[in-house]
Amino acid sequence: MKYKLISSGLLVAAGIIMAGCGSGNAGEYTAKPPEKVTPFALADGQDASLFPLVVGNQWVYEVEAAARDSRGQQNNVTTELTFTVTKVTDNGKGGKIGEIEVRDKDNELRDRQEWMVDSTGIYQISIGMDDPAKKMTKKMFTPPQLVMPFPAKVGAVGTWKGVAPVPDGKESSELTAKIEAPVDVDTSLGRFNAIQSVQVQTWTFAGDKGSMKTTSFWVPKIGFVRLWQEGSGSGAASASKFILKSKALKN
Repeated sequence: MKYKLISSGLLVAAGIIMAGCGSGNAGEYTAKPPEKVTPFALADGQDASLFPLVVGNQWVYEVEAAARDSRGQQNNVTTELTFTVTKVTDNGKGGKIGEIEVRDKDNELRDRQEWMVDSTGIYQISIGMDDPAKKMTKKMFTPPQLVMPFPAKVGAVGTWKGVAPVPDGKESSELTAKIEAPVDVDTSLGRFNAIQSVQVQTWTFAGDKGSMKTTSFWVPKIGFVRLWQEGSGSGAASASKFILKSKALKN
């Protein structure tokens, strides 16, 4: 399966994780107290903290993905992916470019991605890597594709137009990214109040229209804690979900 992070989409209908309830003897019921959640707060000028690009920072995600090809064949995957920042450089405009390696639970390198964070937003530069043995090539977003516009204020909207890798190949496409109000989301680390970035991307391939919607949930000094992506095009469809399992961050 091809894994790629947020943008031409990263990658899923968030399932509902119910808070557990404890039980005693038959006929008794003890409700679990609601988990206290720190309200989302982002100080002016601190937008970059939504994606801390520091060498060594690491996020582990539980991933569920499903795909149906144009012949109706279905493929479902449940796995675990680890994202690690391996290199950070200055983009020459006061921002950062981070290289991230994506490895599976067997520590096999599955993807290599480039991200950029500057005063105008969070962007994805590339996915993939040149590896003939795995039949993989590095694919660029030209120009870098918007994931979240800054300042990260509810109602903010950003647009992007260019060439990007999409499920049908590498095509010209358009994207709108809108910031929506913070909501409580569940992860394996507990519940977070996270701001939402909703990306809607469209393209045309061989006369067929394709689309992808990605909703990612972000917390300052952590990054994205949950992500849901669904896409369709050329008779095929896919959906994937990322849930934060653990993190090791220097910030």
